[in-house]
Amino acid sequence: MKKKKDIIACVLLVVAAFLLAYLPNEFPASYQDYSLRIGEAMIGGHLGMNSKPPDWLNEMIPQGDHYYSVFPLGNVLSIMPFALLHKMGWINEFPSRFIAATLASITTLLAFLLTAPYRMPMRHRVILSLAPFFGTCLWANVAYGGSWQIAIGIAVAAEMAALYFLLVCRKPFLAGFSFAIAFGNRTEIILVAPILYDLLIRGSLITREPRSLRTQSLDAVAFTFAPLVLGLLTLWYNYARFSNPFDFGHSHIPGVLEEANYMHGIFSLQAVPNNLYRMFLQPWKLIPEFPRLVPMNSGGSLFLYSPWLILAFLWGGTRRGIKVAAWTAVSLLLVVLCLHGDPGGLQISSRYAMILVPWVYLLILEKHAASKFPLEGSLVLASVIINAWAMWLFCSAQFFHLYRESGDYLDF
Repeated sequence: MKKKKDIIACVLLVVAAFLLAYLPNEFPASYQDYSLRIGEAMIGGHLGMNSKPPDWLNEMIPQGDHYYSVFPLGNVLSIMPFALLHKMGWINEFPSRFIAATLASITTLLAFLLTAPYRMPMRHRVILSLAPFFGTCLWANVAYGGSWQIAIGIAVAAEMAALYFLLVCRKPFLAGFSFAIAFGNRTEIILVAPILYDLLIRGSLITREPRSLRTQSLDAVAFTFAPLVLGLLTLWYNYARFSNPFDFGHSHIPGVLEEANYMHGIFSLQAVPNNLYRMFLQPWKLIPEFPRLVPMNSGGSLFLYSPWLILAFLWGGTRRGIKVAAWTAVSLLLVVLCLHGDPGGLQISSRYAMILVPWVYLLILEKHAASKFPLEGSLVLASVIINAWAMWLFCSAQFFHLYRESGDYLDF
């Protein structure tokens, strides 16, 4: 009976999440289709485009007779099925609206499945599962629909999948495959590899049976296969384009090092104060016309958009190893995000910081208790309402002028 209820809940969540992310998204930036174009070029046997891209794709890198993208190989491979459909004429443009809604469904489903070991009532599981996507700026940013935003959405969903296949449904190969997709879309996620290996050794949250050294070794090999293959292919891909396996191309974008954010380099200590302000302190903005109170279009405190995040700092939780692993992952990723010169450009809150969400969500599940649920549920639902408002403003054609003009963004 319980299994049947879980299946019904999963189906309803997937459908509801898809519709909630798809229907209000009137104006996705499908024209920012870097990965789709590079995917088509690769289908034709080239690593870059042979012709000059449109002016709005201003981050394409000219090298000889080709134009290359700074998107990592894993992201291009993730979009390859749609590139194939586009090349065959079955779709007319980058289907970012569909992809965004699909990512909403996948992320919400995985969030629900991650609650399985914690023995909480169904309503608690459903409400908490809304937090990672609909209770964060991931909703608005992925709904925006450009290639950068879609890459972040894929990375977050893949992180959630890796945690699920390590901690709940133990499938080391699928966990490794998910991890490969995650760092293939956001390279900095590769920093959490040692933490995932630690979780692999610890075993699932459902069964704690002892495993032999041989079993642990086979699990490690299964987990490592996909990340190793993608990692080696990525190094080759970088070398083939820029003659350096560790060069992803960001510094080659025309004019990028002349921008104020990158005057000290792509990564620098000077970027830390601005990133911390945009990520944790920047408030919303009052403007003289309707809708009066609007989210900033180039940052905003994560805690204002997602007050449920404060639950990570509450007491509770018995598995110290899980909490240490989650906090370590958050710390490692946060260091890299703070050193990055650009805090995210056109965005709602901090889109880069969304790669922290799966780990914070795991922390909150660890600290869940029935006595805390009135607070947890209230904060999650408040976060959903806040981000629904932000998404409506950010992605509505009616309020397009507040954020975007001639492909750029405005500071109020």
